[in-house]
Amino acid sequence: MTPAYCAALVRGLFPALGVNKNREVSRLLFEIAKRERLTPESVLAGTEKYPFEQLKKFLIRRRYPSCKKPAAARLYLPAFAEPAPASPCGEFKPLEIYCEKSADESAAFQNAVRLFASAKVTLIDSLKTFVADGGAKDFKYNDRGRRLFVARELFDFIKPCPCTTGAACCGYSVLNTGFGCVYDCHYCFLQQYQNFSAILLPCNIDDFLKKAAACPMPKGFFSRPRLGSGEFTDSLVFDHVSGYSKAISEFMERGADFDFEFKTKSLNIGGLMALKPQKDIVVSWSVNPDEVIASAESGTPPLAKRLDAASACAAHGYRIGFHFDPMIYCDGWEEKYRLTVERLASAVPPEKVAWISVGTIRFNPALKKDIESRFPQNTILDGELLTDFDGKMRYPEHLRVAMYRKMYGFLKKHFGASALYLCMESLPVWEKSGWPLP
Repeated sequence: MTPAYCAALVRGLFPALGVNKNREVSRLLFEIAKRERLTPESVLAGTEKYPFEQLKKFLIRRRYPSCKKPAAARLYLPAFAEPAPASPCGEFKPLEIYCEKSADESAAFQNAVRLFASAKVTLIDSLKTFVADGGAKDFKYNDRGRRLFVARELFDFIKPCPCTTGAACCGYSVLNTGFGCVYDCHYCFLQQYQNFSAILLPCNIDDFLKKAAACPMPKGFFSRPRLGSGEFTDSLVFDHVSGYSKAISEFMERGADFDFEFKTKSLNIGGLMALKPQKDIVVSWSVNPDEVIASAESGTPPLAKRLDAASACAAHGYRIGFHFDPMIYCDGWEEKYRLTVERLASAVPPEKVAWISVGTIRFNPALKKDIESRFPQNTILDGELLTDFDGKMRYPEHLRVAMYRKMYGFLKKHFGASALYLCMESLPVWEKSGWPLP
């Protein structure tokens, strides 16, 4: 069963439908048949004589069974994208290394040359002119792990976390210590956002840290500011190349009035384990039940290994964080997330856990087509996703509230002394879910 098959079936059964109406019906039909594992014919059985409006209402009710009557404006029923299946990057082992001439003596470049001795090395005047001259025009997103760029960042050092409009802001700030990731999480915004298909590491981490020392940062609803890497890349997966953990740890040891967070899915903790742990550093893992990791976080370590790494960091003296973000609605979600919380509590002493965030899946509507194109067998789009208060696709409010309410109970039982918060959610949802208001 393919999108093309559904479109052809709809044209045959409802020849009077125009292009746009055929697209909407075909889209709904495909999503229903995929989620329910049925043939498109069985979904449409008995509807052959329905006029368009009746047919569409029938399909919408079936596509969004927990919603009484979703507003038409909240539906997103785009044309289907051409398939362009993802190719897992696997182990990071670039075949090509590009370095700005001003960065050729940097530790990141020297480490890269040493670690990837068989890679082709090219010195360039600047990344900006390289791209402007068309040097990257043939780069493909699926091949991003084959290419490493080391450059000197001049402007984009630190910024506020781009909290969504209308959500309670936690006041997080982001240090942009890289761009690109070798993991292929189905929900990742980078597959839509990243327009430079390579891994980029800035060589001048000291300039970033000088900026952090001088830049006033908000506290949000925490007792002190929080700064972290991990928005445009995984904080630790490239640490053996960049050496950022050592530079950041030494900076924090000299005294800082904020907490620094390494946010990761990786097991690359060797750099941190070789250092004296700093009280103001938190090492955090994005976590999900095994089934979600296996189905939606391609190329990432399994939960057990992530928790082993977290346990090792805690035993070494670091504070730990966890992020259930995104939380995915699926069959048996309540039991799966309950057991996952219990596994966290067994792996890391609760008193070592600084904070835990929870946020259900959300993304810009345009990403839907990228997910479908790259991961045709994905399951995350099977959920009842509608545009919400911030224009992003989310589960309807009543489902989010039910999920958050349960998660708060699970987390409060084991991690009552840790900071527990919702990520990028509206205050009404905080309140309805029973989470203490920030």
